[in-house]
Parts: sequence; structure tokens; C-alpha cells
Amino acid sequence: MPMTSPDRIELSDAQRRELDRLIRAGSTEQRLALRAEIVLRAADGHPNAQIAASMSVCEDTARKCRHRWCAAPGLSSFSWCTPRCMHLG
Repeated sequence: MPMTSPDRIELSDAQRRELDRLIRAGSTEQRLALRAEIVLRAADGHPNAQIAASMSVCEDTARKCRHRWCAAPGLSSFSWCTPRCMHLG
């Protein structure tokens, strides 16, 4: 599968397990689970356009999620998708 994004994601086994756990947990906020799924698919080598089409999201969403994970690998890269009130503390 051709990789067109400059942001290449490589996950450790622990990161992959944690993302899988988030996706499967019934208590995970849906937008967090969505971003975890995007990261997993990106790590499997799928291009942003394919991820977006298969998940019914905008291609920019897939690109942004991939880029933010690469900039700060780990669940902290998902902090941008938490409710705004959580940032106001």
C-alpha cells in the first residue's frame, strides 16, 4: 500500500494495545476512540484518503490526527480532542 503522508507512524506493542483498549472500552469518548482508530490504521500503512473514506471522516481529520501523533507520540497527542472545559480547569 503506497504511503503518501510524510508523517509515518510506528507503534510499540504497548502503544498498539493501549489504542486497542481505548477503542474497545465502552466508556471511551467516541471522538477519542475515532482518533485511536485513525492512528492504528495509519500505523498499518493506510493513506489518509483511504482512512477517511473507510471511516466516513474528512481527510483533514485523518491528516491532523496522524500529524499530531507524530509530533507527540502517545495518548497525550489526543489532548486536542477533549472537551474544551477540561482545558479551562
